[in-house]
Amino acid sequence: AALADVDATALLRRARCDLRGLPPTEAEVRAFVADPSDAAFEAFVDGALASPEFGERWGRHWLDLARYAESIGHEFDYDIPDAWRYRDYVIEAFNADVPPARFVAEQIAGDLLEPRPAMGLADAASVGTAWWFLGPATHAPVDVRQDEADRIAGKVDVVGRSLFGLSIACSRCHDHKFDPIPARDFYALFGVARNTRRIEGFLDADARTPARAAAAREALEEAGRRSGVGASTRPVSPSGVVVLDDMARGGAAWSRAGRAFDASGSLLALDASGGLRPAETGTLDSARLALPLAGSARSADQTISKRYFHLRLRGSDAAFRAVVDNYWLDKHASLLFEGFRRRLPRAEGAEAAKDPRDVAWRIETFDFSRYQGERVHFEVQDDGPGWIEVDTILMTATATPPPAEAWDADGPATGWSPSTPGLAEARARAVEAREALLACAPPIRALLADEGGSLDEPIHVRGAAHRYGEPAPLARLSVLGLDARQPVAGSGRRMLVEALTDPRRPFLWRTTANRIWLKLFGRGSVDTPDDFGQLGGVPWSPELLDHLASRLAQGQTFKQLIRDLVLSHAYRSAADPSDPGRSSADAWSPMPARRLDA
Repeated sequence: AALADVDATALLRRARCDLRGLPPTEAEVRAFVADPSDAAFEAFVDGALASPEFGERWGRHWLDLARYAESIGHEFDYDIPDAWRYRDYVIEAFNADVPPARFVAEQIAGDLLEPRPAMGLADAASVGTAWWFLGPATHAPVDVRQDEADRIAGKVDVVGRSLFGLSIACSRCHDHKFDPIPARDFYALFGVARNTRRIEGFLDADARTPARAAAAREALEEAGRRSGVGASTRPVSPSGVVVLDDMARGGAAWSRAGRAFDASGSLLALDASGGLRPAETGTLDSARLALPLAGSARSADQTISKRYFHLRLRGSDAAFRAVVDNYWLDKHASLLFEGFRRRLPRAEGAEAAKDPRDVAWRIETFDFSRYQGERVHFEVQDDGPGWIEVDTILMTATATPPPAEAWDADGPATGWSPSTPGLAEARARAVEAREALLACAPPIRALLADEGGSLDEPIHVRGAAHRYGEPAPLARLSVLGLDARQPVAGSGRRMLVEALTDPRRPFLWRTTANRIWLKLFGRGSVDTPDDFGQLGGVPWSPELLDHLASRLAQGQTFKQLIRDLVLSHAYRSAADPSDPGRSSADAWSPMPARRLDA
């Protein structure tokens, strides 16, 4: 039998609630009742899709999938810093109609993609990576490795449900009993998450900043080349000392956010008055170009195989810390990590007037007796007013710092010749470039993802965090048809993005199409939107589901698909009072009456 249509008022109310989240105004109802034509309804739908409230309404659906919250739960319920930026990012992306493939890619690996200017930022894509870090966390775990495993297992579960439409948490302990998801796949994803580090970083809030920062760095390096300055070489370390990082090439192995450390590789530094001075060879230095710049940097992951780590550094009003197993809540409760987060005091008096090149070095020692075999990385942070410079990191079995010959203590770069022809002009260009950079708007703080390494995660036997089995090849999921021998770069997030958003792989497209239908019609084609596996529901129309999924896979956007569905005859159908439970599993039946949500 032909389906009856709802009347004009009900249709308008339905569309207004679905697209903007609130019922229509009296004026909107009167206007549409006076002209309920297809053209009038189409104009109303286009206006709703173009309204700011569309992003708030549909962004909220994604935020639910992402477990969005602004705090971590667990007893004291500490805040997740700058979580609201991710919320605003999602709303902006839906309003800007960012293509689904790009939107999902930004959640997983926005920091590794081509920049997408938005929200007043030179690149908003990185903000999407906060998606990895929105789950609950424990502020004082008894076992830090178990805590990390539990946090990551939660992330993997979100990946499975929201992007694959599969409940894969069972595979943490054993091969899935119903779906073709081996434990190896779970830990291939687990490894991606473990190699993805959480940082409270900096993003350029001025479109001019990237180019001006590059120009300032290049100008300072050109001055160094003209001066004839040369790098000194590091001495050989004595027996029993393991060199973890000697900052060769200006800390090239360290990842960075913000602009403070951009010029670390230069062999000259600009002082406050614009004069040139030779800088220490091969250090990570936030003051080489300008003191007011902000930024942070992180070392490569290290395995703790000796008890003590020693850092050679200097600075003022800046912070540094050791991060064990990606645990970050030590800033709230440092019961297990006493002394792992430290701050260099602000220089006062005569010390404050010194150029950073004249400040004495200090040695900081960390005792990792409780964390043998765990992973650690070091983070330094300069919020702008201060500065920090880090040289060598050494590891020993004794608490006494290694002797002087173990450190890169040769002093500044050699061959300094301030009277070299053309150097004055090069210095002037460096000063001009620095001033142009400092004229840019300061960066913003945001919760971001960062590459932490490329280590394969071993399978945890029966899900136990301390019982390791064979390694699971990083990011190479058999469910996606990825060969275990396929090379992978970094954390594997880029490979995961490419596989998931491939139009030939249906997981993302089917689950997304089903969720859009669900939000508009009250019931999905598959009535278990998080589980398309053997224990999930059967689509009442596989042909319709694949038709909608293929449209998304071929580039149709969220707004385009939503518009087509809202303008369809199916969307106009009246509720069927004889089928309030919507029990039919093998055919389309009219839309049910639904409550408005909060």
